[in-house]
Amino acid sequence: IEKRILEDRCIELNFEFLTKIIGIPDEEIIYKEDIWTMPDFSAFGPCIESFAKGLEIVNNVFMEFQLIDSKIKELPLKVVDVGWGAERLPWYTQGTPTVYDVAFGDIVPKFRQMCNLNYDKNLFLEYSKLAGYLDIDKGTNILAIKKDIASKLNVSIEHLEKEIGPLTAMYAILDHSRTLMFALCDGALPSNTAGGYNLRVLYRRMLGFIEKYKWKIDISELIELHAKYLKPLFPELKENLYEVNKIIDIEKIKYENTRQKSKQIINNLIKKDINESLLLEIYDTNGISPELVKEEAEKLNKKIKIPDDFYARVAELHEKKEQKHQTKKEFLLNLENIPETEALYLKDYKKIENKAKVLKIIDNFVILDKTVAYPTSGGQLHDLGRINDNEIVDVFKQGNIIVHKLKDRPKFKVREEVTIKIDLERRLLLTVHHDAAHILNGASKKILGNHVNQASAFKDTEKGHLDITHYQALSDEEIKKIEDLANEIVNKKIPIIKNIMLRNDAEKEFGMNIYQGGAVPGKYLRIVEIKNFDVEACGGTHSDNTSTVGLIKIIKSSKISDAVVRLEYVAGKKALEYLNKEKNLVKELSELLNIDKKYLASRIEELFDKWKKVVKKGLKDKENFVLESKVESKLSDEEILIKCSEILKTQKEFLPNTVRRFLKELDENK
Repeated sequence: IEKRILEDRCIELNFEFLTKIIGIPDEEIIYKEDIWTMPDFSAFGPCIESFAKGLEIVNNVFMEFQLIDSKIKELPLKVVDVGWGAERLPWYTQGTPTVYDVAFGDIVPKFRQMCNLNYDKNLFLEYSKLAGYLDIDKGTNILAIKKDIASKLNVSIEHLEKEIGPLTAMYAILDHSRTLMFALCDGALPSNTAGGYNLRVLYRRMLGFIEKYKWKIDISELIELHAKYLKPLFPELKENLYEVNKIIDIEKIKYENTRQKSKQIINNLIKKDINESLLLEIYDTNGISPELVKEEAEKLNKKIKIPDDFYARVAELHEKKEQKHQTKKEFLLNLENIPETEALYLKDYKKIENKAKVLKIIDNFVILDKTVAYPTSGGQLHDLGRINDNEIVDVFKQGNIIVHKLKDRPKFKVREEVTIKIDLERRLLLTVHHDAAHILNGASKKILGNHVNQASAFKDTEKGHLDITHYQALSDEEIKKIEDLANEIVNKKIPIIKNIMLRNDAEKEFGMNIYQGGAVPGKYLRIVEIKNFDVEACGGTHSDNTSTVGLIKIIKSSKISDAVVRLEYVAGKKALEYLNKEKNLVKELSELLNIDKKYLASRIEELFDKWKKVVKKGLKDKENFVLESKVESKLSDEEILIKCSEILKTQKEFLPNTVRRFLKELDENK
């Protein structure tokens, strides 16, 4: 009864708002009952939709139920989910032909002026009243509906397309450009995967419209108009324009490269029977728009039909690919009625031993009431150690329960007290590499821009890698700047603060960027903060001060996907070992060529040139066997090795053997 009273009150407030605040006569309001559900039926309930003059203005969904094992169950927390669009209400009150005219304000007339776009206003006004029938998501015959609308307006379908097509394109470009602006400002990047793929589709669809109507539209200029118009509400948009425009420029270059490659592909395709499936395939694989294929085909008097919902199908196709790629089998133990494990490593990263009560044993899997052992998570590898005399080979989490996998089935029993002890040296190496990941993440964002976020990370005892979102490969200069800033933070000895906070409190204080490694479940979050530099929700082991890291060395940078760059790095003891290894390599090369390291790069280049002349080309003049180059360079050991690797086209560790081989082959040809 109480629930029904609340629902009635909600609808009553809805009615009062529409009649007293908006001023709609009560006889014009129509309420329609429906059901609204999440795609996976994890929540659903009855929906009351409010209409006036044919427009659904607002709605209220009473989220009450969920579907579990094909059975309807009540949600533990019932909520009212309202669809009160901030744009739909002013659309109704201002009476514009479309919602876009309200949403984009004075940008609409500016766009029309930029394109010199003239149109039949009366026709468009009448058309806009009927345009709601064009719902491509329902699989309807769009052409048939357009013909019906044309008939109602007493014009030919050709005339309707000619008048309405450019306006449809204009609104699409305005919508897509604003969507791109917000997404790029929030750190998203166009790519070939996940949500980034949708952004790429939007951008290329805009370019398709611009090319079709031969408009001289600069998308960066259009985005700047959006940012200026929205500045009172979103001042941060103007602040991020430089980064957004740079990303747009890079995306345009990628598009132009695709266009160049596409001409030959299209010429080969046109000879075949091009159906809808093939159009989808070539767009998804090569980024070639169906409009471009149609245009080229028409030059050869060949007609191609483009589905009305083509781009919706593209997004759906790609979504299915992503889901298939992400599907994986998980190993699950029966842990019913087992309480959450107390994770002692969260309180003290140096704590390596504790006594605990055995709660459950399944073969060689052991669950304790509390443990110092870190389970593999957040990209950090698990601890190793012992429970009594039993060797731990793996530690993992199942929900909030930590499971220890032993080498053999243990002799101790459930409810017994045991001692668990982990390897401290391994723990410290993992901790330093995890600290370094946070420091590098903060440094990357400061150097490259606010669009940078952590895509994923991995921390082993030997090294770590951090995957960051970025739109192009990093230059040597950018890598050095990131590394220098990271080590500056290390040397500043900044405290690493670790607090358990309520999720809502953490989000209010630090924003949504705390989810660098992805969503973190639970009511409480562990926040790891390096003041004014980096803050993340993280359950990994972390030291108390950045100085613990000692040194960070980026050993490699590579672009692993369209919008992700990988930074491979070593930290602490492993960074010193790496530098010492490089120093020894330079020393070995200097001894092989009997020359000071400051001349090493030029001598290696001379060796390679003379080896090519003698061994590859057979030019055996006496001068080709004498090495005498002494061009001095002021390169560091690392820079010397990079330069020599580029010259000899081999990896650093193979340089000594490559030089030995070249010297030997030169000597054999004397």
